[in-house]
Amino acid sequence: MSSKTSSGKPVAAPLTRRSFIGRSLATGAALGFGVGSHARAQANWLDATLPPDRGFTIVGIPDLHLDFLCKSNNLTTISEWIVARAQRLNIRFVAQLGDAGDRRGSGSIGEMLAACRRGFAPLTQAGIPVSVCMGNHDYDRPSSLRTNSAWMDGAAFGASFYQNMRGFGGTFESESADPGPEPGGTVNHYFTFQAAGVDMLMLCLELGPREKVMKWADHLVRERFPNHSVVVFTHSYLHTDGTLVTDGTAFNPKGYSGFSTEEGPEYTHDGKDMWERYLRHWPNLRMVHSGHAISGPRQASLAQKGEHGNPVAGLFYNWQEWGYDAEKKEMVHGLAVEHGAAMIRLFHIRPAENTVHIANFLPSAGVEAEASTPESLPWL
Repeated sequence: MSSKTSSGKPVAAPLTRRSFIGRSLATGAALGFGVGSHARAQANWLDATLPPDRGFTIVGIPDLHLDFLCKSNNLTTISEWIVARAQRLNIRFVAQLGDAGDRRGSGSIGEMLAACRRGFAPLTQAGIPVSVCMGNHDYDRPSSLRTNSAWMDGAAFGASFYQNMRGFGGTFESESADPGPEPGGTVNHYFTFQAAGVDMLMLCLELGPREKVMKWADHLVRERFPNHSVVVFTHSYLHTDGTLVTDGTAFNPKGYSGFSTEEGPEYTHDGKDMWERYLRHWPNLRMVHSGHAISGPRQASLAQKGEHGNPVAGLFYNWQEWGYDAEKKEMVHGLAVEHGAAMIRLFHIRPAENTVHIANFLPSAGVEAEASTPESLPWL
């Protein structure tokens, strides 16, 4: 897997896990990250206690495809694992990156989304904020991908899911004068919180965000929360090779039925559009998380630099067709693996130390099943 610059051109390829880290840090220094030796990640931080004044942790859960690739009991195990470590790691936020459900599992997307909500119950009952992004398998039907009545159902991820969550801020669908067919919807939403002296804005955007959604997000970031550090979660942004999703990229949302490519309020933004039209102008943007793509590496990163000089980490991670073989103690490709599509990624953020440690963990097997690449990032 190669590191990339914001232009998408590859830099020196890593030879080993540790050499990857060294080169990641070197790339960070070139972009003005100013990281030191403290940025080297250590796996044992997963077992340490993080004082709340020193840092906090956010958790990313990529494509689940519940009951087709990830089993319901594995999602419950994920939630319970997070709850058990929430205080020790100061876990402040959990984001699922889309494709929560999959009609290929039970034949009903509504049933899958409802089952997914039940899987998150340990988190919501513990008061841990959970954001769920919309993926292409979460829409009502493939032939009309911008319809999401199943998503909005009271048993899935409509208003009742978020209304009592700590830090929930609002939605595009409730704040926009042109929400489309889903007024009061929840597909595009945001949370805020303060941790370790940092104000955070966590922004969830739909698959292939429309122009009117990106304008709403731009107003949030630059006008309403200009002093917050911003993390974006969306289903599609980076491809498996660490480049921005653009024309000709496999699984580009612009190729889906119902996703407009005509300039105007409904225009679909792929990863390159998001970056060039909006994200690079946000001086307080820190990270962009995405999943979605398959048929390539399971994780990739892109070191980007905003027009204000701020470093931005593009992050892709997705294990939807992979699982862990407990006997072989390795990741294997296959749809029937017991621990399939149940990996999570933890981001251990220490602002004062300018460091983000990263780990991939598989709660259902109780192991750090695959090394994270990169293992660390600078924060500022």
